[in-house]
Amino acid sequence: MVLDIEREEAEAFLRSHGVFPLEKVRADLACSLDETKRKRLHEVRSELGPLEEVIMQMPLIKRLQRLKQLGGKVNPQKVSPSPLPLLPAFHTRYEHSRLIVELGKAAGVQLGLPTKDIAYLMMGGWFHDVGHSAFSHCGDEFLIRNGLPDHEQRGENYIRDNPEIRKPLEQHDINVERIIGVIK
Repeated sequence: MVLDIEREEAEAFLRSHGVFPLEKVRADLACSLDETKRKRLHEVRSELGPLEEVIMQMPLIKRLQRLKQLGGKVNPQKVSPSPLPLLPAFHTRYEHSRLIVELGKAAGVQLGLPTKDIAYLMMGGWFHDVGHSAFSHCGDEFLIRNGLPDHEQRGENYIRDNPEIRKPLEQHDINVERIIGVIK
């Protein structure tokens, strides 16, 4: 009984701070689907597994494991002279992207999309935050003030121009311009 209460309190804390254990997320998403779509989600996860493994080994994606999901989103049209306060983060950009990936797969199955289209949703999830600096949106302010593009444009440039990303994806018959389109 005491362990159950402690586990519930720990899970409530993690949920309230944006931390979602992957297996729980996967199970919750599967439960939201009918039996046929649950089976299809399992098939999609299996079919996309090899491509996802390639993506997860890319240095640009691994880098997300070291970036905390920080607060302070800015409007790039109105960059203030001082950075917004950084808010504490209990998860990384990698964990955030992983959640988006799982939501994309489940949404694609729910919508009845073919596996190839779901693959692009998955890749959009993985690559959507690759342009972030170490200080997230607050770091973006500094970079924009100093003449660099915002994180969305930097991410697009990385995806388009980096052979460490393009070559492995092209070997899987993936069009990087379509990934960029999904992200946009």
